[in-house]
Amino acid sequence: MYKIFFLILIVIAQAFPQQGRLIPNPLKNIPRWARTEFKNHRLDKNYTITFRYYPHYYKGDFNNDKRNDIALQIINNESGKSGIVIIHGKKPQTISTSYTILGAGKAVDKAGDDFKWADRWLFNDTNNRDEIILISNRSRKGKFTWNGSTYEWQAFK
Repeated sequence: MYKIFFLILIVIAQAFPQQGRLIPNPLKNIPRWARTEFKNHRLDKNYTITFRYYPHYYKGDFNNDKRNDIALQIINNESGKSGIVIIHGKKPQTISTSYTILGAGKAVDKAGDDFKWADRWLFNDTNNRDEIILISNRSRKGKFTWNGSTYEWQAFK
């Protein structure tokens, strides 16, 4: 009986080979500097980068400082609440970057502290202002914009 089982196993393995293919790691697509800053700020202790929406991250100048920032989807490890971290581009000769957490347990205006309600996110560049838009298929939607000192939520009607 065992010989028949092993014979079937060998035949199946040869008929459907894996050919050494691994599942691609989407973390590798995120720019290295952003992954490094995420770790350097010890954000990985409280948050996990997730890949709920596509694309997995956005690059833009979200705080209008003429440097590219990265927006990543995150989840709070303790509460399970969903959100976004924006890691701001590094200024020359600075040791570290700044970052902002939107959601993931931190309330932002009427957007709330958990963005699980959102079904997708979009990037918008209007009037030289980069924005992140969250949309729910059930009618809720809005955008995050920089007001000069912080990000604010503006709901769409």
